[in-house]
Amino acid sequence: MNMRTSALGVIIGIAWSAAAIAQTADLPTPQEAARAYVKATNSMGMVWEKKKEGDYIVNLGECAKSSSGPGVNCIASIKTNVPNSKPFHNKLGFSRSPSGEWVATFER
Repeated sequence: MNMRTSALGVIIGIAWSAAAIAQTADLPTPQEAARAYVKATNSMGMVWEKKKEGDYIVNLGECAKSSSGPGVNCIASIKTNVPNSKPFHNKLGFSRSPSGEWVATFER
């Protein structure tokens, strides 16, 4: 096996692993993601009034298995449920609590 064949095998292995993670990843639904996002935001104590789950629409973009802990990291499009509001994007982590509920974390 030469260097070129070895490198090609590594590249194919990485691509296959990413595809396998994407197909088998346990991801929250948009409603579960919104619930977890609101709970995470409210628990930070940096809001004037408590946010409600129905105040936000959360859509998940590209996700990958977390390298720093359990669950996945996703690019999320977060939009307030107000007419003409524009979405903002944030990197969020999602994992399941022992009760099975989704927990969101703010990733950097």
